[in-house]
Amino acid sequence: SAHAQTNQPITAVYLKTTLVGLPPPFARSISLSLLCDPLSFSNRVQKMALFREVAKEDMQAAYEEVRNDGNETNWACYKYEGKSLVEGGTGAEYSDLLELLGDDDRAYCYVRFETGDEMSRRAKFAFITWIGPAVGALKKAAVSTDKAFVKELWPNFGKEILADEKKEIQYDTVKNILEKASGAAYGTGK
Repeated sequence: SAHAQTNQPITAVYLKTTLVGLPPPFARSISLSLLCDPLSFSNRVQKMALFREVAKEDMQAAYEEVRNDGNETNWACYKYEGKSLVEGGTGAEYSDLLELLGDDDRAYCYVRFETGDEMSRRAKFAFITWIGPAVGALKKAAVSTDKAFVKELWPNFGKEILADEKKEIQYDTVKNILEKASGAAYGTGK
């Protein structure tokens, strides 16, 4: 049997089935191909590590730029080009960010909002994961895998928002979410 040829415990095949979310016969074929071609799997792991290392410095710099009070940059966006994560842009106007996010795009956005009242203004940050409504299931899965890596680079934010419709990330919508998350508002009522 195929199981005997791979020397892989049958429970591992079912574990991979659970992780991949596919029926056992298909998951078994995936497991067998990985075992029969370990170099291919190793190359994919090395390419992913390289992609992360290359993107890491740029993403950290964009994060620091958004957090810096001394400039006008209010957002940074990283989008997928094929399997690579590349800078989609940075800017001051939130409307420019929304224009970047298409129906077939997948992106991570780090955004600065000024919140508070006349007595206390402060910066609050949102981490937005955009998965456009036209994105297929396999590409959606890659977003959830890579999101943990991005959150390591962009760790400080008031709220995380996962969106697949633009109405979920309109400026006022996100700002209200951040204000509610920040607690009490102390103002003079003016």
